[in-house]
Amino acid sequence: MKRFPVLFIADSATAQFLAMSMEYYYKITRLQVYTDDMTGVYNRKYFIERIESPEVLRDDLCISVIDVNGLKETNDTLDHVAGDELICAVPLFARKAFGNSVLIARLGGDEFAVVTYDSAEEAMKKAEAMKAFAAQHKGKLVQGVFLSVGTACLSVYKDLSPEGLFQTADKFMYEDKSAYYRQKGHDRRRR
Repeated sequence: MKRFPVLFIADSATAQFLAMSMEYYYKITRLQVYTDDMTGVYNRKYFIERIESPEVLRDDLCISVIDVNGLKETNDTLDHVAGDELICAVPLFARKAFGNSVLIARLGGDEFAVVTYDSAEEAMKKAEAMKAFAAQHKGKLVQGVFLSVGTACLSVYKDLSPEGLFQTADKFMYEDKSAYYRQKGHDRRRR
């Protein structure tokens, strides 16, 4: 070091730069692995890992499952760009209703999940508020988005695991979807 201080400083700076670069690329790669490209929210992989982790389990845990109604019809009549507008709008409605600190994940297609910590009543109110925000949507290609939502909370289903809550919320979402289509007088089995 005494004979070549410049080399020592350069070597030390290079090592720090490489360490910072590795940390940066690790964070970017991790973000890419867990983020849905289309919507910018978390993806199914991240959602499943989170609900399987012990720290998610709290007495006020609630999971809401969301699905867009009429996406196929929108894609068929207005094109997939309009369908993409519907899908990309869902996280905006969820954040507006549930707040920015909740976990929102796109599970696939037009299905999303929200993990929040609330009373069952508050989670239900927020889910209804989200549906109202969506119905008032004024997009470039689509006016009004209709969502089906199912919510399950650990305070109500005390014996369920987070995975069980997710399955229960998913079941309730499908019940809401069926009610929506019955109200519209639309048999989804016939095209």
